[in-house]
Amino acid sequence: MLEDYFNNEFQKDIERINFKELVCKNCSPKECRFNFDLDTVYFGDQEIIEVSKYINKNNYECFFISLFMIIIIDMGIYKYCRNNYYKKGYKIFRERTMYPKYGNIGFGFSFLPPKNIFSVLEKLNIININEINNYIEDFNHLFINKCKMFFEYINPNININDFIKFLLEDKDMIPEEKDIIFNIFVNGLKNEIK
Repeated sequence: MLEDYFNNEFQKDIERINFKELVCKNCSPKECRFNFDLDTVYFGDQEIIEVSKYINKNNYECFFISLFMIIIIDMGIYKYCRNNYYKKGYKIFRERTMYPKYGNIGFGFSFLPPKNIFSVLEKLNIININEINNYIEDFNHLFINKCKMFFEYINPNININDFIKFLLEDKDMIPEEKDIIFNIFVNGLKNEIK
């Protein structure tokens, strides 16, 4: 069900997010120290709240799980496979995906931890926590398959299990006790790669 949604409806729904264009204040437009390109867009917590008004409520869980998935894949490839993410003069992973960033602008752009996506949804009761468990197996399968697909394309010097372990050990992926939904996904992935 999740994979079907991701492949057939997610792209249409994600276009409902009011993305902001990233303006890198401390970099020249041609040479960004964060390796962002001119087409980089981002969204923050307010855009998550807004988009929930325009998506079919029956798709809430699938939409936000898919959004979480692309953010952690993008974050992981950027951090742990940077040579395969973007290189001067040509793009590899980035060109193929053009995934948005999850973050905010203050004194320059900063990434937000992916768990915040679920924190916002939990606080506002936008998604049903009880329904999330129904998607763990589908999420694990889809996440691992998407990683395999990208790894075949970009051919990084890391295997998928190590990539997922690095993600799960990343400071932005360490769940706190209050992060109920996020904990469910982290624990599901941990069990998958044992």
